Amino acid sequence: MPRSLSSSRRGGWLPVTAALLFLLLAAPAAAGPEAEAALFYEALAPHGKWLLYGDYGPVWFPTGVPAAWRPYVDGRWVPTPMGWVFETGEPWGWATYHYGHWLPTLDFGWVWVPGRTWYPATVVWRSSREYIGWAPMPPPFFTPAPAFGGGAFLIGSDPFAVLTPFFWTLCPVTHFLRGFGTFWAPAHSYGRCGCLVPVSGVTVLLPHTALVTHFFALGPRPEGCFAFGPEFRFLSQVTAVPVAEFQRVAQSFTPARVQQVIPPAALLEQHPHLREVVPEALIQGQPLPVAPVTDTRQAAATFLKADAAPRLTRLPTLPPDLPRAVTVPFASRVGPEALKGVKGAELPAAAVNPRLAPPPAPPPAPSPPPAAEAPGETAAPAREAPPLRREGPPGPREAPAVRREMVAPRGPAPESGREPEVRRRPRMIEVPPVTPAPRGETAPPPRPPAAAVTPEVRPPGPPPPSVAPPRPEGVPERQQAPPPARREATPERLEERVREQWEQKLRRELERQGRAVPPAAPPAVRERQKPRPAPLKPAPAEPAPPPGSPGGGPPGWAPQPRRGR
Repeated sequence: MPRSLSSSRRGGWLPVTAALLFLLLAAPAAAGPEAEAALFYEALAPHGKWLLYGDYGPVWFPTGVPAAWRPYVDGRWVPTPMGWVFETGEPWGWATYHYGHWLPTLDFGWVWVPGRTWYPATVVWRSSREYIGWAPMPPPFFTPAPAFGGGAFLIGSDPFAVLTPFFWTLCPVTHFLRGFGTFWAPAHSYGRCGCLVPVSGVTVLLPHTALVTHFFALGPRPEGCFAFGPEFRFLSQVTAVPVAEFQRVAQSFTPARVQQVIPPAALLEQHPHLREVVPEALIQGQPLPVAPVTDTRQAAATFLKADAAPRLTRLPTLPPDLPRAVTVPFASRVGPEALKGVKGAELPAAAVNPRLAPPPAPPPAPSPPPAAEAPGETAAPAREAPPLRREGPPGPREAPAVRREMVAPRGPAPESGREPEVRRRPRMIEVPPVTPAPRGETAPPPRPPAAAVTPEVRPPGPPPPSVAPPRPEGVPERQQAPPPARREATPERLEERVREQWEQKLRRELERQGRAVPPAAPPAVRERQKPRPAPLKPAPAEPAPPPGSPGGGPPGWAPQPRRGR
C-alpha cells in the first residue's frame, strides 16, 4: 500500500470520529419512556400523580375521581372521518385517550403509560347486534394479573389475547349513540346513562360478540395503525339510522368541534413543546387522511405503536426524584376476594343497568355427612371385578381351590369410651370356586344371589258374603220392590226442572228478605196448571170444481193416478 494512501486514510478517520462524538453528546435524550413522560409531566401534574411503576417507567393516574373510575367511561363516542373518537369533559382526555396505553393495577387502579404518537382512540372494539364493546389496549409485553383473569400468553402470538373480560365495557346498541349529532353535554356521558353492562355480566355476554377488525393507518405515519370502530353500515342496520346521516354527522364533527381531541390553545401556548406531538392538520381543525390496512399480520405488529412518530428534538426536564411504586406480588392476590377494594374494579353505579347483571349463582348444596360406623364394625371392602378371560389354548386344569372369606361377627356395641375386652374370632365361610367353561362353549350365566326370605303380605280380600238368618216356617218371603223406572228426558221434563229451580231460587230470596213464602204447589196442581196444546182440527175438504169450469176437466173427465217416472 502506498504511504500517501495510508496517511490519508489515517487522517480521514479523525474528523468523522469527532463529528459522531459531537452528535451523540449534543443530541437530546429524545427516546425512551422518560422522554415521552417528560412531554406530558407538567400538563398532567395538576390532575394526577406520577410515579415509577415496574418496567414501564413513569406512569400517571388521575386523582380526585371516584373509586369506580375507569378510562373511556365518562364521555361518549362520536363519528369522524378518522373513525370513532371519544369526546369527554375530563381535562386530561386530550392526552390519555389519544397517546400511550392504559393498564389495570392492583395497587393504584388504572394507570396510563405515555407515548408520543397521536391516534383517534387507543382501544379495541367488539360488536354484536345487541351490544358494542370497547377495551383500552395495554402496552406491549403486558401480562394481566391472575385477579384480572390473566394466565399464560405467548408473546407475539395474538396481541388481543390479553384483553380479558375485565378490560371490556359493553353498551347496548340502543344507547351507544348518546346525543347523536349534537354538541357535547355532560348528560351525554356513559357514566350517567344507567345503561352499561355490569362487570359481572361482561363475562357472560362477551363470547357472543365478535372482534372488529377494521384497521386503518394515518396518512402522515403509516408505521402505526388503529381500530376505526363499528362501521356506519353495520350501525345503520341495528339502529335504523341511515348511512347518509352517519356520513353527514361525521363530516360535521371536525377536530375543532370535538371536546378534548387536541390540547387547548392556552395549554399549547404554555407548553409549546406539545406541538411536536400534535399533528399540524389537527391544530388547523382539519382531519387526518386515513388508509385501510388489509394485512392482518401487519396490523397486529403495528397496532397502536407508541413510537411511530418521529423522535423529539426539544424536551423539558423530568424531575429526578419520582417516587417508585411499591407493589404487592401477584401470587398473594388470587381468588374471588382479590379485587375487593381495588380501584376501577367496578363501574360507577350511575353508569350500569343492574338488570343486565347475571342472576346470582345458587349456593352449593351441602354434601351429606358420611354415615357413622358402629364401634366394632368395619366397612366391607369392595369386591374386585373378575379378570378378563384371555383367548388361547386351554391349559391343564388345576384342582379347584376353596376360597375363604373373613366375616367379622356382629356383637353388641361396646360402651362409649371403652374397647371390647373379648374379641370374637372371625369365622370362615367356604365359597365354592367358579369353574371356567371349556373353550368353544358358552358359560352359563351366574346365578343371582339368594334373596332373603320375606314373609308374603297379601292385601285384604273382600269381606265374606253375609248369610241371612234362617226364615221361620209360615212366614212368606219378603218381596223386594222393583227399582223405579227411569224417566226419559223429554222437553216437558226439562221445562219442569227449570221451573223447579227457579221456584227454589225465588223462595231462598224471599226467605233472605224476611217476606212470606207461598207454599209450593203439589205436582198434580202443576200438571193441572200446565197449559195443554189445543187439539188439531182436520181442515175442511174443498169441493171439487164442476166439470167444464175453469180448473176442471171436460165433461165425463176424472183425474187419473200419476205414473212413476
